[in-house]
This record gives sequence, C-alpha cells and structure tokens, in this order.
Amino acid sequence: MANGDDRRLGLKLLNPAVYSIPLYCFFYLGLVSRSRVIRAFLFIPIFVISVYAWFYTTSGLDDNAIWSLIGQTFFMTSDAFLINDVSKLKRIGQKKDTNELEFWERSKRAVDFMFNYRQLGWTHEPRHILPPRPTESKWQFVRSRIFMCLRYFAICDAAQTLTWYIPVGDWQEHSTRGVGLRLLHTAIYAAAGWAGFAMVYTMAAIVFVGLNVSDVSEWPHAFGKWSDAYTVRRFWGRVWHQNLRRIVSAHGDFVAFRLLRLKKDTFIGTNVQRHIAFGISGIMHALGDYGSLRSTFWDHHSSMKFFVLQATAIMVEQEVEKMLGIKAGNPGVPEDISPGYGKTRSVTNYLLTGKWD
Repeated sequence: MANGDDRRLGLKLLNPAVYSIPLYCFFYLGLVSRSRVIRAFLFIPIFVISVYAWFYTTSGLDDNAIWSLIGQTFFMTSDAFLINDVSKLKRIGQKKDTNELEFWERSKRAVDFMFNYRQLGWTHEPRHILPPRPTESKWQFVRSRIFMCLRYFAICDAAQTLTWYIPVGDWQEHSTRGVGLRLLHTAIYAAAGWAGFAMVYTMAAIVFVGLNVSDVSEWPHAFGKWSDAYTVRRFWGRVWHQNLRRIVSAHGDFVAFRLLRLKKDTFIGTNVQRHIAFGISGIMHALGDYGSLRSTFWDHHSSMKFFVLQATAIMVEQEVEKMLGIKAGNPGVPEDISPGYGKTRSVTNYLLTGKWD
C-alpha cells in the first residue's frame, strides 16, 4: 500500500519482495564474472534498486524481514564487489584460481556464496566459533530436527500468546511502559526472534537433507550453546547466529584499518572496527524497522541504538575484565564460577539495552 506522497508522484509500486529478484540477478552476474571492474559497475544498479526500494516502496505495513534481507544483500555485494576481491576467496578443496574455473563451476560457487551466509565449506569459514557439524545419519538427523521444530514452534506460540495477555500494548508503545514491563517485553521479543529464526533454519535443513540436496554435515545448529554466553562478546560472537559475521566484519575492517589506517590490536583500532561492524548490523535491522513503521520510524526505531550499545558494552566489559581480572580463564578465577556470572551479565545487558527508546 503506497502512502500519499507516492500516489501524488504517480508511482506504481510493486510488492517489495519483487525488488530482491533483480538484486540477486546482478549479484549472481558479478560473482560469475572474471572481471573486478565489471563487478564494480554491477554494484551501481544494485545501489539504485536498493535505495529506490527502501525509500519509495515501503508502506509502513510491510514485514520487516524483506527489508532486512535487501539490506543484507546490499552489504554483501559491497563487500564482494567493492571492498574485497571475491575471486580470491576459495571453497575448501578448490585447486584452481576462481577465474580459471569453467562457467558451471563458477556458477555453483556463486550460488553457494550468495546463500551460504556463514560461509561453511570456504577456506575463510570461522570454524572456531561455529557449532559442531552434525555427524548422525540422514534419518536420525531429520527425526531429531522435526522434534526441534516442534519445540521452537511451541516457544514462538507461547511468546505470541504472552503478547496478547500481558498489557504491553503495541510494539511502538513500548517506551511508554514501566521498567518491569519493558524488561519482560524485551525478553519475550528476544525469545520469539530466537525461536522463529531457528525454526525456519531447521525446517530448511529437514527439507534439503531429506531431498538429498545437501549433506547432514552442512547443517550445524543455527545458534551456539547458551552455556557459552558468559560474556556479551561471546553471546554475539559464538551463541547468536553468525549469518552477518563476514558482512559486518568486512566493513568494519575496511573503515578502521584501510580507510582510517588505524593499527590492529590497539584499543582505538579494535573498538572503532567493532562499533562500525555493529553499526552496519544496526543499519540492516533499521531498514527492516523502516519498512514496518515508515512514517513513525523516527519516533520508534531502536535497532541502530541497540546494536551500537552492544559494541559499547563489549568495550566496557573487556576493559573492566582487564582491570579486575574476572575474565573466564584468568588466574584465580574458577571456570565454574566465571561463566555463570558472565551469563547473567550477558542476559542482563541484552535486556537493559534492548527496546529502551
């Protein structure tokens, strides 16, 4: 549904999901191309389509997922086409340079890069932070994931039910509520987001493995173990899904270390890189907010503030840990005490920084 300004301009608006089709087409063409110059030129229509879709086709009633996805695709292409040379990246076991591969091989590689957000099976795969790969048989995997889906569905349903019975009002009215309700509201929102994301991912795993499209080992859990969330940094770096890790890290590295030429492993360099990375994540999520809110976006948006605050919390956390020596694994701090302390702190930080404006 278009707003009044769009109607006065005489714009015939399409469903926002339609704009993802040309974006993926240009993304694919750039990935199979052997020329970095062509990839740079292909970013121009990607930029134009993305900006047009964001500012001229949002209705304020859209599902924010499609706008976050368009934002994610935009930043993926800026990483692959502008910031870095995607042809230098290789799949594990790839012997030839990418530009020496036949078109069919480059095509398969392109599709995998586009949709394999965690970059599983690539030489730059973040093996040290991803959940372990499944090793059970195909049908054991499918059966266990079906039960997981049922559990995730139950959590989503419970969260949605609570929003009907707990007087928190519309999401946009969140900031007008008391502290207790805001904390509870944020916890419900986080549980629904976690379970919903995991349910969709697990359903996809069941389908792709069941149809022999992919192997069981290609579907580790969407999220890490909650027992690893004993600091804010580990919550975001190991427990939460890592779909945006490469995208945000690439832009953070570019701004901090290539554009500003800050030194790595220094307080300034590390924290500028981290704040840029979380800021990019905030922008992608804010685009989803804009599609859902439109005219009231500037009054009720919170994604940007939330994600930047996470980077600030990690910065403070690490400096305090250095001063007090309370980081897990430090001499004199038992491992069975520090993780429990940190998990409580990590969850508390999420609640205190989430949806507070």
